[in-house]
Amino acid sequence: MKKIVSVLSLFFAATLFGDTHSFGFGLSLWQTVSELPAGIDTEGAAPFVTYQYLPGGLLKFEIDLNYYANGYDGSTKPTITPIALVLLGGSVYGGVGVGTSISNGFVGNKVSSIFYVARLGIQFEILPKIYLDIHGNYRNGTFSELDRASADTVTIGVALRGRL
Repeated sequence: MKKIVSVLSLFFAATLFGDTHSFGFGLSLWQTVSELPAGIDTEGAAPFVTYQYLPGGLLKFEIDLNYYANGYDGSTKPTITPIALVLLGGSVYGGVGVGTSISNGFVGNKVSSIFYVARLGIQFEILPKIYLDIHGNYRNGTFSELDRASADTVTIGVALRGRL
């Protein structure tokens, strides 16, 4: 948890010197790439809020906060998943990041192990300063909290962002 707080603190400190920020919300559909034990969801939908900091050029930093009402990453209770990404590109972009899951449904711990994210997406302006973002993620290391199983996850997400 300390690592996550440190990364988020550095991220927000960097935004003090930036010029462009965007906030939004979206929905992601997710599916594990392998089977899991009975009682653990292997697919679903999750709403999320998103923040992007654009320091200039093709570089973007993003934080997403996903909410899984039926659990995720091995938990069967509501789960929140913060993800931090570094992205490169304009209308078409890609990047990498890290995330973790927070839930009361994990045995002996409320925070899962860190998982890694690779993202490809397309973003375009639909109204002045309003952007539609469609992206796909591959999450490696999810569901690692299960004793005898683990699975990576693929997601497709759609977000609507307003730029300040």
